[in-house]
Amino acid sequence: MKKPSECLPEAAAPPPRANLEYHLDIVLERQRERDFNQLCQDGQKAIASGMEWEMIADDFKCRFDLIASNGADTDAAAKTEAILKAREFDPAVQPPEARAIFTLNGITVATPGNLLAVYAQVKAGKTAALGAMLASIMAARSNADCFGFKSSNPDGLAVLSFDTEQSPADFWENITRTLRRAGLTAPPPWFHSFCFAGLDFGQLLKCIERGIERAKKEYGGIHSIFLDGAGDCVPSVNDEIEKTLNRYALKT
Repeated sequence: MKKPSECLPEAAAPPPRANLEYHLDIVLERQRERDFNQLCQDGQKAIASGMEWEMIADDFKCRFDLIASNGADTDAAAKTEAILKAREFDPAVQPPEARAIFTLNGITVATPGNLLAVYAQVKAGKTAALGAMLASIMAARSNADCFGFKSSNPDGLAVLSFDTEQSPADFWENITRTLRRAGLTAPPPWFHSFCFAGLDFGQLLKCIERGIERAKKEYGGIHSIFLDGAGDCVPSVNDEIEKTLNRYALKT
């Protein structure tokens, strides 16, 4: 009786190098196709989000060059080198001046793609300041008192306001006061505000994410997102507040 090891087939000879290179080229070509399809999808999402065209073009060119050069986005060193080359300061190439989304007494305080944090001691008027900023977007008259804030929304993009702290009664009064400040009795169709007080961490993030995605599709992009109570959006403010602020706090 043969031993089990004697029943095993003989090991096949390694394939010729030429065959290996041929099949490797096919694998790399398919990977390149997948990477390019993903790049196009990411570009469409960036356009829908309202990101500046210059930022989209810069990222697209960097990633496209990388895909074209080595066929796959798997070489971490090459990817890092490409990013370094594309992002290095060049005195001969001046980017377009950032477009102001909000100004305060004539000074730009918020531009597209950037985070603006309003922080102060308890009961110092943070909510009132955010309300004045909201009112400046939809002000029906030029002399509206918005504490010096000015903005506009000529394209009718979505403006979202999420309140995680105020009671329903206080939330309603704050938004009503904001509308009065803007000279309105009803909000514009592109303005949506939500009271999330009492929701747990998981529910809160799901509602915020869903609200943002729905608004992008309905209005073709986001003008700005207001979050009153960023600390409620993380389970640990010591470890995760920065990451969450970058995703959800007042974005333009």
